[in-house]
Amino acid sequence: MKIYLRKKRIRIIIAVIFVAVALVLIFGNVFGHWWTEVYRILRTWEFDSENKNVKYGQVVFVGDSITDYCDLEKYYPDFLAYNRGIASDTTDGLLKRMNESIFDLKPSVIVLLIGINDFAFCSGGVEHIEANYDEILRQISTTLPDAKVVVQSCYPVASGQYPNHFKAYKSVPVLNERIEALALKYGYIYVDVYSSLVTEDGTLNLQYTDDGLHPNDKGYRVISSVLNPVIVEILNI
Repeated sequence: MKIYLRKKRIRIIIAVIFVAVALVLIFGNVFGHWWTEVYRILRTWEFDSENKNVKYGQVVFVGDSITDYCDLEKYYPDFLAYNRGIASDTTDGLLKRMNESIFDLKPSVIVLLIGINDFAFCSGGVEHIEANYDEILRQISTTLPDAKVVVQSCYPVASGQYPNHFKAYKSVPVLNERIEALALKYGYIYVDVYSSLVTEDGTLNLQYTDDGLHPNDKGYRVISSVLNPVIVEILNI
């Protein structure tokens, strides 16, 4: 019976994927963000399965595609870290998966990066993101009071393949001020990665990206050079 239900679930997932792809191909961006919601659900299921075998008390990186695409073993080789990034995710999306992405792992250190996609996919701007950040950090402080949280600044954006993100590049420093204040409110560590990636005109340095949004290898190395010492000090290794 369990095997039958598992096969049925797989068929449903495949059907949903085909429908989603077809809608995106036919109608373009009208259904584009709907597809990201499907991906978020699938990744959350994957996390739920992986969490059955995690080692408690480790480091978890939580975020969107910048985290999802990061090879943690390559850039953070000094400690065991779990990747709970989901491409295209927003603060709204993260609030729907706090258990699978954070609480079920019972981590000692949480490294958080989320919010840049909200500018492209959600309404409400900085105030909306700030309110969700407050709720994310409140839930962490309540559920995992002993966990150390490294709250990253959002990264700068450059002109490229993501024009809807780039439109908001001037709002990123404003958001980062709000994020820093929230980190202070909950007694967490705020890390300014933004300043290591930005140019004088407020955009992402093109040395560190190939598409204007996501870090390339050089970008990830700069990011890890900022984050790694902070995490290593917390872990006392």
